[in-house]
Amino acid sequence: MTNAISTNKNYSSGFFEAIVSSSDDAIISKTLDGKITTWNPGAEKIFGYRAEDIIGCSTMVLIPKERQYEEQEILSKISLGERISHFETIRKRKDGRYINVSVTISPIFDEQGKIVGASKIARDITNQKKIEAELKENESRLNSIFDTTPDAIIVCNSDKIIKMANQQVEKLLGYSVTEIIGKSLEDVIPEEIQDLFFESTHQNSLLDNILSKTSERLTIKVKTKDNIKREVEINVSRIKNEIYDYLACSLRDIEERKKIEQELIQRAMHDPLTGLPNRIFIQERLTNALKYSQKNGSLVAILFIDLDGFKPINDLYGHETGDEVLKIISNRLAEQVRPSDTVARLSGDEFVILFEQVDQPSSLSALAERINTVLRRPIETEGRVLFLSASIGIALGNCNTQNADELLRQADTAMYSVKEKGRDSWAFFNENLQKLAQKRLEIINGLRLAIENNELSIRFQPIVESESGRIVSAELLLRWHLLGEEITPSQFIPIAESSRIILEIGIWVFRAACQAEKEWRIKWGDKAPTVSVNLSVRQLSDVTLVDEFSSIIHEFDANPNRILLEITETSLMTDIENNILVLRQLSALGLRIAIDDFGTGNSSLAQLTRLPISVLKIDRIFIEELDNSDESRSIIRAIIGLGHSLDLKLIAEGVETGNQRLRLCAYGCDFIQGYFFHKPLMINDFTKVVSNQLLITTSAETTLLLYALIYVSKASQTMTKTELMTLQKQTINNNLDSGISGCLLYREGEFMQLIEGQRQQVLALYDRIKSDPRHIDCKIILESPVTNRAFRDWGMVMHYTTESLTIDQMSIDETVSLFDLAKDPNFCYDFITSFTRKKEY
Repeated sequence: MTNAISTNKNYSSGFFEAIVSSSDDAIISKTLDGKITTWNPGAEKIFGYRAEDIIGCSTMVLIPKERQYEEQEILSKISLGERISHFETIRKRKDGRYINVSVTISPIFDEQGKIVGASKIARDITNQKKIEAELKENESRLNSIFDTTPDAIIVCNSDKIIKMANQQVEKLLGYSVTEIIGKSLEDVIPEEIQDLFFESTHQNSLLDNILSKTSERLTIKVKTKDNIKREVEINVSRIKNEIYDYLACSLRDIEERKKIEQELIQRAMHDPLTGLPNRIFIQERLTNALKYSQKNGSLVAILFIDLDGFKPINDLYGHETGDEVLKIISNRLAEQVRPSDTVARLSGDEFVILFEQVDQPSSLSALAERINTVLRRPIETEGRVLFLSASIGIALGNCNTQNADELLRQADTAMYSVKEKGRDSWAFFNENLQKLAQKRLEIINGLRLAIENNELSIRFQPIVESESGRIVSAELLLRWHLLGEEITPSQFIPIAESSRIILEIGIWVFRAACQAEKEWRIKWGDKAPTVSVNLSVRQLSDVTLVDEFSSIIHEFDANPNRILLEITETSLMTDIENNILVLRQLSALGLRIAIDDFGTGNSSLAQLTRLPISVLKIDRIFIEELDNSDESRSIIRAIIGLGHSLDLKLIAEGVETGNQRLRLCAYGCDFIQGYFFHKPLMINDFTKVVSNQLLITTSAETTLLLYALIYVSKASQTMTKTELMTLQKQTINNNLDSGISGCLLYREGEFMQLIEGQRQQVLALYDRIKSDPRHIDCKIILESPVTNRAFRDWGMVMHYTTESLTIDQMSIDETVSLFDLAKDPNFCYDFITSFTRKKEY
């Protein structure tokens, strides 16, 4: 029996040792004073110490300093026979690394039952703690996301009982989290609200239908705690595993988004300045109207309205004033239409009115006329009174109209035709306008390739001295041949100016002008004509213009003082401040500046004095009426007088008759351009004409020089002032028609007269005077060719008193007669020409 017991003990001891040795846990025994007595392989693996190195050492080597108090507490409890289970703490390995351990400690009893030590089983739970920490962090993060997500989230079970909710639920529905948990989802999504969005089925409730549409985002209405219905988007996700089956409902408040969407749609479809519908809106509305028209055969109409004169207002007074004007115009247009009609602003100063159902097309013309009248009314803003007008194009659409763009193009084409005819009116679109629009498009496309294809050519129209007819300059004129057909400048220049094509053409033309100037100067020296070239207002707005012109001048080694840039008066006034700045920069290069078509624009004397100009060109419209219109004659004389007072040279354009030329000479016009002398010439023909001119002999040239004659005579009877005025009126037009200028003096029954003009006309006039019975004892004092006229118009000075005369410091005693003065011809000439500076002639 004893042997059996001994054998059993040995077996148990061996079995226990096998378990201890194979365990991954650290199994350690120690004395009550903390000395380690046993150490298994698991302990070596966890703590890094071998048994032979650690047995006999204090357990304090395994405990961080800040936790050594735990060992005393543990030993105290062990000494009292207590068992400590799954105590989690931190211990230190041999390599100094801290680890998390779970420790179970039991007392060790001897055979007498006395506590002699303690056994400790320690398990490394470092990885477990790390995982737990990560899980806790993730849970915290998820809870934070759950509560901070902008959507309200409700989690319910399969019975639709709410089990979880986040903080956003209170903001959306008014329930606190604690209030809503335990409620049914049907309290939030009641049946009557669901009916608005879903169709019921016999098998499932509407809520079941919603919950079955997992991963879909639906728009529904929910009921808040205050029984208010709110529109939301709901997305349902299923959360299912072996333990539970939940549905997570994400509710997103879309009322604010809907409001923003409406605002964005409003902004996208309306003009922010005027509040009117914009191009996108009108195109969509017009497209729908045309579709409706195709179904019922009704007519659709578009009025395309472009403001005349808006750009100068915007440029002169600034964008704020321009914006106010556009608002006023918008209101005026809206007042003229029916509620069913649509007024839209396309861009800038362009407006459109859409009529979706037109009964009587003739009513559109009455409306257009009414709009023209309304828009002519003065506009009062910021203390200013401004004036505008409008060009209106009308297009009708029906079931045959292809699309909205086509109808808008037709109305635009009709509007453009109004612009070309003078503006401030209206016109219907027709097929002829379509052809013109097509032609315009062909010109635009053709111009883009004209330079590359060498289709442009130039002509030179001579500019001559008005008295001698000698060529002193030539205007470079552009010609274009497209597929063998000559396109007139009046056709393609306005179209080119409406696009950036004019910039390329302008550079090409200026290069040709510089080349001509250089070649002429080499060929003819100081007697070479100068060259003038037209400048578009579009070019003046090009920031590279001055640099490009400077580069071209240097490239050709041209003399800029012999190149005249012409810009029309109307174009110049479109942006006067910018244009003055650019023209001054061009003038600084040495280029001379001329105002073309002068008299047709609205420039002021103040503006003229600010411009760096040297030449005024009188518009041909006044020259055409020179023979028939007193008004035109007065305007021409005023322009010439103004120009000379500003020390400017005058060129008259479009001179076609000898009478026109003679009158202009008498008025003192410096130069003449027109078919009376020369039509535009090709370069070879121009070269021949100038070369032949330089070969003219002095004797032949003399016939073209000015001639002056002074005579004295006695009046056959004393003349009153009234009679003298009648005489002046009778003779002035005859003299001007003959190109005669000069001055007539009358004093104490004697005449003295200076006559200037072509020699033949001067001598012919003197012959008529000699045969006039009002003159006796006629005597020529002086006659001679002269270089310039002393009088640039016809003048008469009359004196009746016997007082002495003092003119320009020349004193004449009252007893001295005009015949006495005639004894000194040179003094007579100085005396009579001094009246050019006297106001009373």
